[in-house]
Amino acid sequence: SRVAHGLVYVERNNQPSMGFHMWTEAYVRGRWWPLDATQGLGVVGADHIKLSHDTYQGVDSMAPMLVVQGCIGKIKVSFD
Repeated sequence: SRVAHGLVYVERNNQPSMGFHMWTEAYVRGRWWPLDATQGLGVVGADHIKLSHDTYQGVDSMAPMLVVQGCIGKIKVSFD
């Protein structure tokens, strides 16, 4: 398994927005399957935007999340 880092659609003050989020990916039969237990649905849909991933094996810091940190404030997402 590994951790995916990215953004997820949220509504803040009745306005659409993207918030930082992490979810799990499991390697099953040659394919990575995204799983998100946060909302109890177990699925990752179009409301998730993956920016990076890591297994965190042998990592003693949150360095794999630097990709996400570098994107905050620089990504423009429009909602239709």
